[in-house]
Amino acid sequence: MIPVEDRASGLGLIGAAFGLGFVFGPAIGGVAASDTVVTFADAVFRAFVPATEFSIPSFTAALLSALALATAAIWLQEPTRTSTAVRRVTFVGQFREAFADATIRPLVVAFLLVAFAGVVVTFVPHLADFFGYDATQAAIFLTYIGVFGVLDRGVLVGRLSKRYGPRTVVSAGTVPLSVAFLLLALAPTLGGRVSIPGTVTWLTGDLVLLVAFDAFPSFGNGAVTVGLSTLVSQSTSAARRGTDFGVTQAAGTLGAQLDPR
Repeated sequence: MIPVEDRASGLGLIGAAFGLGFVFGPAIGGVAASDTVVTFADAVFRAFVPATEFSIPSFTAALLSALALATAAIWLQEPTRTSTAVRRVTFVGQFREAFADATIRPLVVAFLLVAFAGVVVTFVPHLADFFGYDATQAAIFLTYIGVFGVLDRGVLVGRLSKRYGPRTVVSAGTVPLSVAFLLLALAPTLGGRVSIPGTVTWLTGDLVLLVAFDAFPSFGNGAVTVGLSTLVSQSTSAARRGTDFGVTQAAGTLGAQLDPR
């Protein structure tokens, strides 16, 4: 078991792994959607699956998810339980128990609210609608966010949590998130007004603001999510830790689905 003082670093490494997904994911999706791959898949798998620039990346993602599930089932070890008796609790019952716990309840609410700060799903349409960027350009920005995610969660957030504590890191992470949304709202308006004399034509005000925007939510979201996960791990017993992690992550997923954007 990871010592309490090192859990932020461990959770940060898990977050960095997700960041690597943003680095390699767009590239894999781009290759899967290429004309060469789609043509090959249509010739080989025509009788089984429809081959389009949208279906092949989807099937590729499903295959990688199945591979991740198999990897977890084979290599991840089940932790030793202190109790042999397993009490079955429904999904709703797990939420009810979490909300009944005065320590876990605010963390569940925090995960629910933080999910509204997720911009990945709406970021690509935003780039297309307001800046006219195509899928390749959007993928480059997602890769850029992923690189920052690896550095932030894998290196910076863990060290800051160890030095200042996860509560301070969570509070600090809300500041760049707020700045990021301000930049995202102002970028379509201010970007065209910002001129950069003496530069190449592609270096526009829009691009400068978007590059600045991408750096802020990466650190802010990493600090908040890793910090909150660390607090969950420190605030619950070993017997309930898995359940409480599941409830908080489910709350985050629910918040993302309720996001009005």
